Amino acid sequence: MINVNLMGNGISRSIWSLKVNPFTGKVLVRWFKSPISEYEYTCSKRAIIALLINGDRSYGQWVNWHCCPTY
Repeated sequence: MINVNLMGNGISRSIWSLKVNPFTGKVLVRWFKSPISEYEYTCSKRAIIALLINGDRSYGQWVNWHCCPTY
């Protein structure tokens, strides 16, 4: 798992920690609302690599767009 730095340019107000694995497509997220619980999502590997290359976007929006299921 690669720990995404949330303290640099992309300071997040909604995500406590974000860990990604571009080989398996797994994403581990801790939200500020519940920093004790860690949620595991499945995401496309291409989206994870794009996040690692272009880190200048909102991490909360990225997780909502690529990881959270829409019903």
